[in-house]
Amino acid sequence: DDILVRRMHPSDLTKNMQAVLMQSDVPSGIAGRIHSIAIARNSSGQKVLHAILGGTSNGSLTENSGRLCSFIMDDRESPISISHQRTINLYEHGLLNIYTSIQPGINGDLWVAQHRASGNPEPVLMHINNEGNIDYKLLASTRCNLRGAVALSKDGSIIAIPTIMDSKYVVRCYKVNYGDKITLTGLY
Repeated sequence: DDILVRRMHPSDLTKNMQAVLMQSDVPSGIAGRIHSIAIARNSSGQKVLHAILGGTSNGSLTENSGRLCSFIMDDRESPISISHQRTINLYEHGLLNIYTSIQPGINGDLWVAQHRASGNPEPVLMHINNEGNIDYKLLASTRCNLRGAVALSKDGSIIAIPTIMDSKYVVRCYKVNYGDKITLTGLY
């Protein structure tokens, strides 16, 4: 099946789901296994579908997968049109696990999380600015992330990840400090 992402109509479940993203929309050489998706608006107001693609069924990413692909999406007419915007190789930046999530920021930026145990050198959280550059990594050597989850407050000032502290499962919240360099300050 060529369809990777479909959209349903929650207001009318009798409608057929619409195809949104097809394997033929993905750049050549990238496996079409979806690990997480998010839809956001860019600075021009266009809808953008972000998807982490690739990987194997045993839970690991490989050098030819672990790609964050972004697509401009126009859903004003049927069928939905989609065009590739950019691809970021997350594998080369330490994204090695299929348990991931994408959280859109407030200015076209993205936060990407992955499941990692503490002590690993790979990042549990990455920030990608609106130009597509990774400008922050929270490393697993200082904190773990359970199942690669991440949440962001509406104004982008607080970020949360599930983790372990003092042998207990908790949600750790951080104040996000934007500027020349992104930093996180532990809150609770």
